[in-house]
Amino acid sequence: MDENMNDNIVKLIDEETGEVMELALVDGFDYEDRSFCVLITTDTPEEETEMMIMEEIEDENGEYMLQSLDEAEEDAIYDYYDELCEESLEDEDESEE
Repeated sequence: MDENMNDNIVKLIDEETGEVMELALVDGFDYEDRSFCVLITTDTPEEETEMMIMEEIEDENGEYMLQSLDEAEEDAIYDYYDELCEESLEDEDESEE
């Protein structure tokens, strides 16, 4: 694991099972005036690494927390992030020319 990634470790606790997952925060983006975080698993072999996107929300106490995506919006949010990644790759390719 990259040393810088240690600074961006997020621990999520499953409210139903109490299971703790450690994920690395690797990216963030805004979509429709909301903020989202891109997380990857840290405890799996590289070829089995999973990515998830969660919404960053502020609770009534002003604390920030991550919330699972609503199923109805999930595909649109993942598709939007895919588009952002493709645009970023295209920009990198153009700058190398």
